Amino acid sequence: MTEIRIPKSVTPAKVSSLYKAFIIDQRCIDVNLVLPSEINRYTFGLLADLLRFIITLNSLSEIKKLTVDAQTDELDDFYDQEYAYPIISLLWNKSLFVDNKGNNIKAQLRERQNRFLFKMNSLSKIKGNKFILTHTDHL
Repeated sequence: MTEIRIPKSVTPAKVSSLYKAFIIDQRCIDVNLVLPSEINRYTFGLLADLLRFIITLNSLSEIKKLTVDAQTDELDDFYDQEYAYPIISLLWNKSLFVDNKGNNIKAQLRERQNRFLFKMNSLSKIKGNKFILTHTDHL
């Protein structure tokens, strides 16, 4: 299984190099995608680039396992990240979800997904004055 690790210090250039390495140059059959518990610094376009990479990777490969580089008790902080909900939604029916200790965390993620969906449907504000994009479960 090929491990693809997204670092906390990810940049658009790093996502571009991952895209080149794992989409253009080489096709992976089985993937373990490792997501950071947080991204240190968001720059313009980073979220879109990251989602594009993971959506494309998912359409060309099988992401069998998604590892959240956090412990189970840190999942609330993980869900404060803008990339958490759409990526988990995209892979929900296809992947095994584990924390950085290898523990299956799908039950804990289900609770957080439901809370996030409720927040999204109620148009509650998150992280300042941002609103969540709706219909991300159809990626």
